[in-house]
Amino acid sequence: MSEEQPQVDDAGRVVALQVGFAALIELVGRERPELRQRVLECLRQTGENPANAHLQSAFTELTEMVEGLAR
Repeated sequence: MSEEQPQVDDAGRVVALQVGFAALIELVGRERPELRQRVLECLRQTGENPANAHLQSAFTELTEMVEGLAR
C-alpha cells in the first residue's frame, strides 16, 4: 500500500535543512564546544559580509536556531 507524499516546496526544504543543520551542530557541539563556537562565528561573519547582504537575515535566523538548541 503506497501513500502519495505531499509535494514539498523550496521553503519547506530550506526549513528542513535549517533544522537538520542546527541539530547536527548541537550534537557535535556537545563533545566539541569549540567547534560549535567556530561554526557560529563563521555563520555570523558570512551573514555580515557585504557580498551576502541580501542573505543576512537568513544567516541570523540560522545562527539563532543553533544557539536556541543549546539553551
